[in-house]
Amino acid sequence: MNWKQRKHDVMNFCKTKHENWILRLNECSPRSVGRIGLPPCTRSNTTKVLQRRDVMTKAYFFQFVAQQAERQKSRQRADATKAAHEGLRADLSLAEIAVQESTQKVASAAIDLLTAAAFTQANALEAAWNNVWRHYDRLSALADCQVRYAEGFHRIKLPAEIVKLMEAIAALDRRSFPGGHNEVAVRAGKLWCRWFEALTTNAEAEPIFEREGYDRH
Repeated sequence: MNWKQRKHDVMNFCKTKHENWILRLNECSPRSVGRIGLPPCTRSNTTKVLQRRDVMTKAYFFQFVAQQAERQKSRQRADATKAAHEGLRADLSLAEIAVQESTQKVASAAIDLLTAAAFTQANALEAAWNNVWRHYDRLSALADCQVRYAEGFHRIKLPAEIVKLMEAIAALDRRSFPGGHNEVAVRAGKLWCRWFEALTTNAEAEPIFEREGYDRH
């Protein structure tokens, strides 16, 4: 407690009990009660009041200092917690980015494997597609074929289900041939005729398409 506060307390005390001493306090303005010309009893009471005030002031001061220190520690703990939180958020962000990158790498690697398998399937499809047209040309050549035996020509009539299948495939045929001439079908027709001739002399004659492969595209 500073002197002004002490003076104020003394003045209030004197005002209530000894008003005529206020002028002496204002004139003297001493820094201690001992220098005031107060009666012994009043001086003793005033001293006790000031001492109690001083004790209370010190207690309040120490309490204030303790509270300030505790607040400072709380602020420091809060700052440390905030910094740790920000660090964890940064680490979490980096971890999420790493997970996303790893996920993308795994997905890309899996897609590459699927693409490689797609090439295998595409090659098989191309081979199957070419095989479809090879068989179609063979059947077309047989349908158009006239075989000769014993001075006579004989046409071959294909079953209705085969004709229906060939008509469905013909609707998909967008191929073009030089001069409109399908050499594969012509070669297939020749192979049919040769096989026919072989069968007229040997009923166990085997097909010659795959053996010679003259009708491959």
